[in-house]
Amino acid sequence: MPPIIKRRPNGIPLSAPRASERFAFSLFGMMVALTGSACAQQTNIVGMIFWGELALPVCAVCGLFLPGKRITSRDSLFAKMFALSVISLLGFVMSDLIRGSNPDQYLRGWGRNILIASDFASLMILARKDRQFLWWFVAGFGIGGILYLRLRFHAPLALWKFDENHDRGYGLYVVMATAAFSRFVPTPVAALAFLVLAYKSFFWDYRSLAALCTVIAGILWARRNENKAWAFGRTNLFRYAVVALLAAGAVYGGLHINDDRSRRDLSDAGRVFMWNWAFRAIVRSPIFGYGSWANSKELFTIQAEVAKEERGITDNVDDVSGSAGGVHSELLGSWVEGGIFGASFFIYLAYQLLRLGPKGVLHRPLDSLTPIIVFIWIDELLDLAAAPIGAPSRIFVAIAATAVVLVNREAVDAKRRFRTATLVAKKESNDGKSNRPSTKPRPYS
Repeated sequence: MPPIIKRRPNGIPLSAPRASERFAFSLFGMMVALTGSACAQQTNIVGMIFWGELALPVCAVCGLFLPGKRITSRDSLFAKMFALSVISLLGFVMSDLIRGSNPDQYLRGWGRNILIASDFASLMILARKDRQFLWWFVAGFGIGGILYLRLRFHAPLALWKFDENHDRGYGLYVVMATAAFSRFVPTPVAALAFLVLAYKSFFWDYRSLAALCTVIAGILWARRNENKAWAFGRTNLFRYAVVALLAAGAVYGGLHINDDRSRRDLSDAGRVFMWNWAFRAIVRSPIFGYGSWANSKELFTIQAEVAKEERGITDNVDDVSGSAGGVHSELLGSWVEGGIFGASFFIYLAYQLLRLGPKGVLHRPLDSLTPIIVFIWIDELLDLAAAPIGAPSRIFVAIAATAVVLVNREAVDAKRRFRTATLVAKKESNDGKSNRPSTKPRPYS
């Protein structure tokens, strides 16, 4: 009798469980972790740069000499995304040349794009050699950041978000460390840990991180009984809908834990104001941007127009400065500065995050990378919409792009295995029919 090939409604097969996910110590893994921890320590070379970003290409070059997989022509998504990162750089170059940006402006803008491409390519090389190197990097990033804040600055735990002296607080580092070390505990315990972090983030008024942790906790709880296979049945839709409603209720209730509504209202108003003038600036010049870290009279005029429409005043408004920096959206900020070509990488990254979202967050087998991929996937979607493009976010863009390529590669391989199994089953079935007697078989008794 030919084997039965089970298939999920989304077309992804029930693959065999992965190779052992048991933790294995690795000297090169420790090197990758140290590189990740260095991403919490910054210096200034023209603009802000993290030591880990300088060490990451060196680590990747060393990884090339390790046994394991390598990037091949089959990794077409990586090739497309890396090519778009180069196009984004060229978009910034063209916009700066057209607008006549100063060297201190365009060097920072070009350097930012070069570092994003470098971080992405380096992480992709490491992840293709061994997926666990991505785990080592994130684990080192989280633990290193916590130790850096505590031992270098003696920062109190109350620095959960950030302040004028620190671009990142404990919150983001603790969540990254929790996502990495969730592999050592049962899935329900990991979900509970993220729920605790969500409460802590609400308490310290870190709303985006609180919402992110709440969603991760809900996803892990909903998937706690799934095995290591690509799976998402239609019968689970109700379960995920209930989890989504509970998460939304938790977020709504969490917003009332910290009653600093005046700060939240001011923050929301400033963010919406940035979005509005950025949209208007893009409409007026969609092809070419206003230049890296632009500070121009044209942008001042646009900001003043929006301020007058929204607030009725233009004088003594801090947000009306003529500066393009600080737009709370990676997508809009890159478009304002570099034009459509400068934003091409971020546009394509957003498309892939949305296209592969169900596979990366819901369908993908549970393993040691699941909490990390879910975290970075949702975090980058939030950053594309509501976080400024700058030094603190570069490495997260690279991690998200790496996760997208890995998930796409895994999905393609799963479909290939399904097609192969289907062909084998069909061949065995045909062989069985050819060897079967011509007489009609008796009914089973």
